[in-house]
Amino acid sequence: MESVLRVFDGLARQKDLELVLELDSRINADVLIDPLRFKQILSNLVSNAIKFTPMGRIKVVLQAAESPDPQLLHLHITVQDSGIGISVEDQQRLFEPFAQADNTGQMARTGAGLGLVICRNLCMMMGGNLSLYSTPGHGTRISMNLVLTTLEPLTGQPVVAQPAAVAHQALRILIVDDHPANRLLLCQQLGFLGHHCEMAENGAQGLDRWKTDAFDLVVADCNMPIMNGYDMTVAIREHERTCERQRCPVWGFTANAQPDEIERCRTAGMDDCLFKPISLSMLSERLTAIAPLAPTRALPFSLDSVSNLTGDRPEMVERLLAQLLHSNHEDRLLLARLMPENNRQKTRDLAHRIKGAARIITASRVVDACDALELACEPDTPDEQLYTCQQAVELAMIELEDALMLQQAKPD
Repeated sequence: MESVLRVFDGLARQKDLELVLELDSRINADVLIDPLRFKQILSNLVSNAIKFTPMGRIKVVLQAAESPDPQLLHLHITVQDSGIGISVEDQQRLFEPFAQADNTGQMARTGAGLGLVICRNLCMMMGGNLSLYSTPGHGTRISMNLVLTTLEPLTGQPVVAQPAAVAHQALRILIVDDHPANRLLLCQQLGFLGHHCEMAENGAQGLDRWKTDAFDLVVADCNMPIMNGYDMTVAIREHERTCERQRCPVWGFTANAQPDEIERCRTAGMDDCLFKPISLSMLSERLTAIAPLAPTRALPFSLDSVSNLTGDRPEMVERLLAQLLHSNHEDRLLLARLMPENNRQKTRDLAHRIKGAARIITASRVVDACDALELACEPDTPDEQLYTCQQAVELAMIELEDALMLQQAKPD
């Protein structure tokens, strides 16, 4: 959180705004979280707060709530500003893509709707929720609630160096378990390892989800009401045979760590049997067998360009990356706001500006996408082609934004 606020500290000072971070002193735990997505959410919220606050301050607060389960940490994050506020009617519309509040006589919160849609969706992907409270003329408070799995604290023993991890492609995994905490824990573990999860509460629901979607793996609790994991697997294998569908790996997941449980899983047609609770290292090892290697992809910008521009001085590198990250983020949101307007001249000008910034650090994919977008802004270009080029620029900018955030997060 401190690194995100450092990115916006300069912008806040330019507007004479006070940017405050308050951290709950009770929070002292390692947790499973997607740091990149968390930073994206917080960056969007802080960016909007600064943009729509002409004077006063923005306060970011992190608090912990009581949890009946010691393995879970309930976090409550709020971003409170003293800005122009939003009417009750506009608050609902702001969660619709491209919506903007109509603050007559005040600065319109243009584009805030897209930012909130992104934040809400990312928050839901992390198993949380996002809420908004605002009064016109009295500021806005946006709250994010997350339930995160805590990890065992590191001991004082020396850390043994591990071999470099091999990157694998992200899998789409269906988790079927009747216990909410078990589903959440496994989903967070898999998300931490870079995979995407869908969840179902019982075997019947899981079978329906599997039939109507494509998954790389199903992980099912063996004992559930309505339909257990064994019966669900039998039904999956029967459906594969009758519909000539490609075989999908199915893993059993059970707290019954008995040798005959493995045989029962195999008999039902499962490919493996995992015992609860499972460690991250064991889960990663099992997934390696079915996850194909990810193709190597070059960094979307040049570290040599950054070094040449800064003389490789750490403080200058940090300042440049922060400025590039902020401008890339703002320009990406502006591009998204222009999409429904179909204003080709504004879009061309923005693409040219984005391209100029991308050239500074040799962000070739952004440069190439902007070149194509500038050409697509000609009057005779079909709207569909223009929209496709706009999306290509946005995707390239998201990739660059992610890479810049990861580079910032690396230790000196």
